Amino acid sequence: MSEAAPMNDRLEDCTLAQIRGLIRDRLVSVREVVETSLRVVEERNGSLHAVISVVESALNRADALDQRTERDQPLFGIPFTIKDIMTVKGLRCTCGSAARVHSPLAQRTADAVAAAEAAGAVLIATANLHEWAGGPNSKNATFGNVVNPVDESLTPGGSSGGSGAAVSSGIGYFSLGTDTGGSSRIPAACQGIAAWKPTPGLISTNGVYPVSPTLDTVGPMTREAADLGWIMDAYIGPAPVQPTGPLRLGIEESYFFDPAHTSPTMADPIRDLLSRAEACGAEIVLVKIPALRWAMAAEKVVMLGEWSQSHSHGRRADRPLYGNDIQQFLRIGDAVTAEFYLDAMRVRRLVTEQLVKTLSSLDALVSPTFPCSVPGRDQTEIEWSPGVSESVMDATWRFTLPANVAGLPAVVFSPDAPTADRSVPASVQLLGAPGRDRRLQFVAAYLAAL
Repeated sequence: MSEAAPMNDRLEDCTLAQIRGLIRDRLVSVREVVETSLRVVEERNGSLHAVISVVESALNRADALDQRTERDQPLFGIPFTIKDIMTVKGLRCTCGSAARVHSPLAQRTADAVAAAEAAGAVLIATANLHEWAGGPNSKNATFGNVVNPVDESLTPGGSSGGSGAAVSSGIGYFSLGTDTGGSSRIPAACQGIAAWKPTPGLISTNGVYPVSPTLDTVGPMTREAADLGWIMDAYIGPAPVQPTGPLRLGIEESYFFDPAHTSPTMADPIRDLLSRAEACGAEIVLVKIPALRWAMAAEKVVMLGEWSQSHSHGRRADRPLYGNDIQQFLRIGDAVTAEFYLDAMRVRRLVTEQLVKTLSSLDALVSPTFPCSVPGRDQTEIEWSPGVSESVMDATWRFTLPANVAGLPAVVFSPDAPTADRSVPASVQLLGAPGRDRRLQFVAAYLAAL
């Protein structure tokens, strides 16, 4: 990875790459950087509700890192947050739920958190979320509704909305969210930042409270697509030399660009980006993936059925303490029969086969991250035409959930800057073949720079 020269006067406005370079060259201390992030928590969290708890040992770790002579670790000295659904030894993991505000302190640290710390990062806080990682807007009656730092009139997205708000407001330089159907990518799109949904297995989910073990992944979030390269360095090792030659970028028109259910405000900027890529030599390939139309049905049955099981047995007694929306989701999950579940898994295999076959000859499948402009913070429906509407949840995860259903890597990012009439620019999603996460990040960084 390469590091850009610092372009911001305030430390909290730097990208991960910029702050890493400053620390490496000893132009700032790790303590200064961590203190800056903690100051932003103090100044802004009262209104944003991005953070649930601050890690008291963060400054001690910063001081210890400042004593080291070697500073080549990919995340050396970088403050970060984690969605409060991951365990950290000695901290309480609330899962954003009233049912866990008095739960015992964790006895172990989640593997994903430990790996970030082993790469030199400094955990500074746990981030707020939609209760039990189960909703699209990160409203939380126990810890406060997360507010979108970019535009408070808009939803911050969910369920990793607090992680997104931390990154976009300057509380750390990356956050570890989770992604079961788009829970890190949707907040990233709502707040104009970047997120990576890895190929399953690349980042361990041990120590992460499950929604759906079949679909769950950890979902790192950063300010820019280029910064995701440093995250990948920490989790999957240094980047190999990327193949040369023109990019092959796919478009699936009928699912991702259907004019009846995709707003021009999202589709047109993606087409413009593809035109710029084509002018630079990329090959644009039209593809058809008929099984995508069944992806949402498979996602819902598998996710809700497995989520219900995660909240059965010992946890069932706690359900009355959950929010009404979570209780409703779990009741639906309770009704998923073995026959329905097996049918959904068969559909999942079909979706996977078609996507993997298509992606085997592409560098990326390109789409909007979701089909509509960022919804309002209290909006519940998207109206496509008179009498034709869709719930915000279904709309915002319609384009993201195929990656979870098929076990694909995905990267989302916003290639354009905000404008006077658009506080959050359109977000691009790239889907890749399993295991080709590095290639996907390379393509994202390339397209973001066009």
